[in-house]
Amino acid sequence: MIPLKFNLFADNNRSVVETSDRKFEIVDRKSGVHIPLPYDNVYVFFKEGRTTVNYGGYMGDFTVEGGKFGIIDYDGKEIIPCIYDSADIYMDGFMKVKIDGQTMVIDYNGKPLDVFCEKDSIENSELLLRAKIERINQFLNAEPDNTGYYTILASLSFELGTLLTENGNFEAAEKSLNKAIKIAEEGLKGAPTDFALNYIYGAVFYSCVFHHFTRNSPYETVVIPARKCAAVFEQLLAQYPDDRDIKQELAGAYTNLSSIFISHSQHLKEGLTYAEKALDIRKIISSNSLAHSSSFEYATLYQNMGEAYKQMKNMELCEHYLMLNLKECQQCYKNVPFILFNLNSLISAYSAIGDMYLEEEELQQALDYFNKATEYAFLLIEKENNNYNYMKIYAECFYNLFTVYRKLNREEEALNYSERALAEYSKIHIEQEMEVLWKQTEEMRNFIAEYSSEVI
Repeated sequence: MIPLKFNLFADNNRSVVETSDRKFEIVDRKSGVHIPLPYDNVYVFFKEGRTTVNYGGYMGDFTVEGGKFGIIDYDGKEIIPCIYDSADIYMDGFMKVKIDGQTMVIDYNGKPLDVFCEKDSIENSELLLRAKIERINQFLNAEPDNTGYYTILASLSFELGTLLTENGNFEAAEKSLNKAIKIAEEGLKGAPTDFALNYIYGAVFYSCVFHHFTRNSPYETVVIPARKCAAVFEQLLAQYPDDRDIKQELAGAYTNLSSIFISHSQHLKEGLTYAEKALDIRKIISSNSLAHSSSFEYATLYQNMGEAYKQMKNMELCEHYLMLNLKECQQCYKNVPFILFNLNSLISAYSAIGDMYLEEEELQQALDYFNKATEYAFLLIEKENNNYNYMKIYAECFYNLFTVYRKLNREEEALNYSERALAEYSKIHIEQEMEVLWKQTEEMRNFIAEYSSEVI
């Protein structure tokens, strides 16, 4: 969820305070009214005149644990009795609770949301998002000029679109993202400079770029939302030059543009310019933070720049940036080795350098880096051996080794890796894959047949 600068439903007049004797009371800052509360724990802020309360629990590291949970209104009236064994903070009309070992989501008045669920799932998340969208639509229909409702509705619609994209439901995702754009545009007609709505507008375009990347959409399709995303955050940064969140989003937008231009071999110099702009912003952000947490962002940019210089035949700069990419990927993996995405990025970094050396006919160096990529690919496939993308990466590592050994005229090793690559490709049904895999497969089959006949 993109962080907003406000919460539409926050009650700014009334809040909960803890007294000196470990009691709670509601205080109205305007009237000075104090309403004593009998509960052992009370969340401080009201949302829509509601807040969560607890009997018999205790404050853990971050949340209240134990006891029974319910909801009160801003007059201290108990709207939902304290019957639940656990509860999240009440937000945007819904709250996740647990009772008798079962988890469910309840609405504003305690009504369960359709189904009980034992644990979080994509289906439950989608159900909740759709319920929130329906609810905010009702508010917006009652108050059509309320910019806050447009903001939340656009935000929820783009969240749903992102969730559907991650789940591979691309058609529904595109509809939801397009809806989010239309909602934001409608809201901006009445408030063109509204910060939160513009922020969400840019975030929707960012999510559209992710959606099209995931779908491998053509250049003409993905570049449009990427340019719009950058334009929105450039405009916001001009208005709020010290806002760190906007800088972070703009750096991401520039990174996307560099990735699009370079991966599609379009406007390479412009792609490099955007990569350099993103690096400049990220360095400023990192210098103002206590910890360096941008290794992944740096790695992506260095990889883009290395690929651009490779296409421009400047192999010295290509090597320089691909080595920087490898260094950042190694740092990511060192920091959090159990995240498979970090392992995947490390494999990609070693493979990219191997490809560069292969193109330069520096075969021994290519072999060293491809061997390292294969070593980590083995770890990846060990951790999740049924993941289609990881199986494909593993197969491609064997194909790379086959290619190098063949160029080195080391036929036995080439034969070994061609057979292993074929075996891995067969597991992922290459008939559904890209044409390039067919060519690779035929190349390996012909090599095996030719080598076998020579041995005979």
